[in-house]
Amino acid sequence: MTSKQRSSGGATIQVKGLRPYSPEDANLLARAQEAAILAARVAADKKAEDIIILFIRDLLFITDFFVICSGRNRRQLQTISQGIAQALQEKRVKQLGVEGYEEGRWILQDFGSLVVHLFDREMRQFYQLEELWADAPQIEWKEKAKTKKGDARSKKNNK
Repeated sequence: MTSKQRSSGGATIQVKGLRPYSPEDANLLARAQEAAILAARVAADKKAEDIIILFIRDLLFITDFFVICSGRNRRQLQTISQGIAQALQEKRVKQLGVEGYEEGRWILQDFGSLVVHLFDREMRQFYQLEELWADAPQIEWKEKAKTKKGDARSKKNNK
């Protein structure tokens, strides 16, 4: 298999042996990636831990992205789930289904091209989805730190 780069929404994804995307498919992929990044940021705002986004499109035909994160307890996981559903609904991304919400140990949210996995620590350790999908590239979702005016780098760059 050869390694190829593919651009979607400004981010380049490096994946082995990818099939080419049509322009329409690239637009859908970019929208799915934006939804995944939004879900990860909402989870971070709700104090989720160990947040990752996996690009699994060419490994699993049913979805494009997984967002995986952990929470400390059922109430926190339910709050994260609610926050993600609300934020994505505001962006017109419909939640197709949810499993495990009441138990709150592993909540799975299906948004079609995005699946969100919210785990308590014990369940995450047991299922180890990162290991199962180790061939999937991780997508950077954290915003880059912005340089403040007046710091050394800004002064140096303005000279």
